[in-house]
Amino acid sequence: MVFEDESSEDTSSLSHIHSSSSTDGLNQVPYSLEDPEYKGLELDLMVFCEKHGKASERLVAFEGTDTGRRFLACAELQFRSELVAGMKEEIAKKDADHQKLQEKYDLLVNLTRAQATVIQNLKLKHRKEKEVLTEARIKMEFQNAELKKSEEKLTHEKLGLKL
Repeated sequence: MVFEDESSEDTSSLSHIHSSSSTDGLNQVPYSLEDPEYKGLELDLMVFCEKHGKASERLVAFEGTDTGRRFLACAELQFRSELVAGMKEEIAKKDADHQKLQEKYDLLVNLTRAQATVIQNLKLKHRKEKEVLTEARIKMEFQNAELKKSEEKLTHEKLGLKL
């Protein structure tokens, strides 16, 4: 469970996450808090924000897999919320693009299925027509054979009559 530092002055403009671990419903927990015990080489170096030109703050993350990770961030709280808002806009745009691509993909899948059905139906129709033509050819060959037999019979009868 993450606890908020009660000694901090004004955290109303900080971005918050909601925790449902308490019995009274949702608690607001900041995404990050200032860490006065941040040690390391960064204490000797002053890192300035590129946008505002102010010294960066040393913070500790409270979110996701980066929980407990220490980092430097812009001292301007508004800048952080602008970043979050910008990222949310980008995510919304990407979700919209993803939805459009998914719709196009679904349309393509449906068209492919319809095309496959048409091809199957044409093949089936062609096969049936081929069977009908084959049966007709067999009947014609049979009738032709019978006509040749009749012709030979008539030729023999004709020869018999001439004799």
